[in-house]
Amino acid sequence: MTRLLIVGAGGFGREMYQAVMATPSFRERHGITSIAYLDDGTPTLLQAPIVATIDGYAKQAGDIGLCAIGSPQ
Repeated sequence: MTRLLIVGAGGFGREMYQAVMATPSFRERHGITSIAYLDDGTPTLLQAPIVATIDGYAKQAGDIGLCAIGSPQ
């Protein structure tokens, strides 16, 4: 069981979510069973939940990350 954490829930993060969902072979290859976001803000219109802030995240077994921060300031 693998949870994919998309770091950044802005526009680029939402695009990465769509790309992952459009590529079942990627999800199957990595055993991804769920997707969530890490973000310090409160973006809206997300397809998956925000589970923690970036600094507040504590790694759990089976987590993998995908960095999707398009404006790193």
